Amino acid sequence: MKETPLAEFLAGREARRKQSGVIFTPEYVETLRNKGLGRTPEKRALLAVIEARAAAAKTKTKVKA
Repeated sequence: MKETPLAEFLAGREARRKQSGVIFTPEYVETLRNKGLGRTPEKRALLAVIEARAAAAKTKTKVKA
């Protein structure tokens, strides 16, 4: 496996991003986010359990069933 220093990796990633010509505006990034519309009923039930446990522990989660 090839190891690459983080700074070198980030510089390469930035160069590839610029080469692609895509401008990552907040609106564009939002279109790429997973909205969860294709979730199965089982996954929704699991996320509901996670939310309930978080509520019982009085913590916040970013999970939405």
